Amino acid sequence: MRTTVDVDVGCHRHRVAIAVPGGNIVEEFDLPARWEGFWGFFARLEHYRRNYGVPVVVAMEGYNGHARPLDSEIQKRGTRC
Repeated sequence: MRTTVDVDVGCHRHRVAIAVPGGNIVEEFDLPARWEGFWGFFARLEHYRRNYGVPVVVAMEGYNGHARPLDSEIQKRGTRC
Protein backbone atom coordinates (compact mmCIF):
# COMPACT_ATOMS: atom_id res chain seq x y z
CA MET A 1 0.00 0.00 0.00
CA ARG A 2 1.13 3.52 -0.73
CA THR A 3 -0.02 7.04 -1.45
CA THR A 4 0.68 7.85 -5.09
CA VAL A 5 1.45 11.36 -6.31
CA ASP A 6 1.49 11.99 -10.05
CA VAL A 7 3.16 15.16 -11.34
CA ASP A 8 2.77 16.35 -14.92
CA VAL A 9 5.74 18.69 -15.21
CA GLY A 10 5.38 22.00 -17.02
CA CYS A 11 7.49 25.07 -17.62
CA HIS A 12 5.55 27.50 -15.40
CA ARG A 13 3.42 25.13 -13.34
CA HIS A 14 3.05 21.43 -12.65
CA ARG A 15 -0.26 19.55 -12.46
CA VAL A 16 -0.51 17.23 -9.43
CA ALA A 17 -2.92 14.41 -8.54
CA ILE A 18 -2.79 12.52 -5.24
CA ALA A 19 -4.31 9.05 -4.84
CA VAL A 20 -4.56 7.40 -1.42
CA PRO A 21 -4.22 3.67 -0.81
CA GLY A 22 -7.04 2.00 -2.70
CA GLY A 23 -6.57 4.30 -5.69
CA ASN A 24 -9.08 7.07 -4.96
CA ILE A 25 -7.88 10.47 -6.18
CA VAL A 26 -8.35 12.88 -3.29
CA GLU A 27 -6.61 16.00 -4.60
CA GLU A 28 -5.79 17.63 -7.91
CA PHE A 29 -4.06 21.00 -8.06
CA ASP A 30 -1.57 23.17 -9.92
CA LEU A 31 1.84 23.65 -8.36
CA PRO A 32 3.78 26.79 -9.33
CA ALA A 33 7.20 25.80 -10.73
CA ARG A 34 9.08 27.85 -8.14
CA TRP A 35 10.19 27.44 -4.53
CA GLU A 36 7.14 29.17 -3.02
CA GLY A 37 4.93 26.43 -4.45
CA PHE A 38 7.24 23.60 -3.47
CA TRP A 39 6.95 24.18 0.30
CA GLY A 40 3.19 23.63 0.26
CA PHE A 41 3.68 20.55 -1.91
CA PHE A 42 6.11 19.02 0.60
CA ALA A 43 3.70 19.80 3.47
CA ARG A 44 0.97 17.92 1.61
CA LEU A 45 3.24 14.91 1.09
CA GLU A 46 4.04 14.85 4.81
CA HIS A 47 0.32 15.08 5.65
CA TYR A 48 -0.41 11.94 3.64
CA ARG A 49 2.63 10.12 5.01
CA ARG A 50 1.51 10.79 8.60
CA ASN A 51 -2.25 10.24 8.15
CA TYR A 52 -2.07 7.03 6.14
CA GLY A 53 1.12 5.58 7.62
CA VAL A 54 2.29 4.32 4.23
CA PRO A 55 5.08 5.40 1.87
CA VAL A 56 4.46 8.26 -0.54
CA VAL A 57 5.64 7.55 -4.08
CA VAL A 58 5.94 10.35 -6.65
CA ALA A 59 5.75 9.71 -10.41
CA MET A 60 6.87 12.61 -12.58
CA GLU A 61 6.56 13.21 -16.30
CA GLY A 62 8.57 15.95 -17.92
CA TYR A 63 11.36 16.85 -20.29
CA ASN A 64 13.78 19.69 -21.08
CA GLY A 65 14.87 19.91 -17.45
CA HIS A 66 11.60 21.41 -16.16
CA ALA A 67 11.44 18.81 -13.37
CA ARG A 68 14.55 20.32 -11.80
CA PRO A 69 14.98 21.03 -8.93
CA LEU A 70 11.69 19.49 -7.74
CA ASP A 71 12.76 15.92 -8.49
CA SER A 72 15.99 16.14 -6.48
CA GLU A 73 14.22 17.91 -3.58
CA ILE A 74 11.65 15.12 -3.43
CA GLN A 75 14.40 12.53 -3.18
CA LYS A 76 16.31 14.54 -0.53
CA ARG A 77 13.23 14.35 1.67
CA GLY A 78 13.17 10.55 1.52
CA THR A 79 10.28 10.15 -0.90
CA ARG A 80 10.65 7.67 -3.72
CA CYS A 81 10.56 9.36 -7.12
